[in-house]
Amino acid sequence: VMSNQITSREWSLQFEMLKKRIQNQRINGSSGGQLFSHDEIKTMLANINLLDSQLHTMELSPLQYEISASEIARRKVLIEFLKRQTSVLSSNATSDQGRNSIPTSGNYNNNTSSYNPMSIPDSGLVQRQKDVIKMQDAMIRDIETGVDRLHGKAVAIGEETKIHTRLLDDLDTNVEIATAALQAEARHAEKVKEQTKMCWMYVCIVVEFVILFLLLIVMLAH
Repeated sequence: VMSNQITSREWSLQFEMLKKRIQNQRINGSSGGQLFSHDEIKTMLANINLLDSQLHTMELSPLQYEISASEIARRKVLIEFLKRQTSVLSSNATSDQGRNSIPTSGNYNNNTSSYNPMSIPDSGLVQRQKDVIKMQDAMIRDIETGVDRLHGKAVAIGEETKIHTRLLDDLDTNVEIATAALQAEARHAEKVKEQTKMCWMYVCIVVEFVILFLLLIVMLAH
């Protein structure tokens, strides 16, 4: 039984192990091999439900588990596919148990009314079951590929968004630097303006002294 405390990477590893086990059993069952017992199927369903519960916990705290919303959505789809595969195994195990409960030709009485020869599948039915399982597996692989492709696009969009965010941050920084430079230039211009006013005042004072000096000279000359 898996632990309820798990990281995002450990979740993926446990999911892949469980998925591989179920797919191998589907292939084995379609080839006439031994199917899972009901107890094994119940254990697998419990593990799937635990993975589903852990995924829900990650969805509530994505930052803590360092997982994106698109990745959570992708994993939800994969969990649903895994549940469907397990349901197929469960139904196959039930039908297999029903066939095994039918007496063989050497053990049953010809007068037994409960024996139904139609319950034993012929080779055509077995082949059809194999074809259906293969078709389901191919559809699941196609859907999983599509989900992975969408996840890749979502990751690319996320990276592009991060780049745009950094560019906007850099733009804000550059605007702040330019604003500070303009304010400094404005202060410098104001200072120059004040200095220019003082210079003109000194010029006026000098001119006044020159005029007074000339007036004194004129008065003394008369």
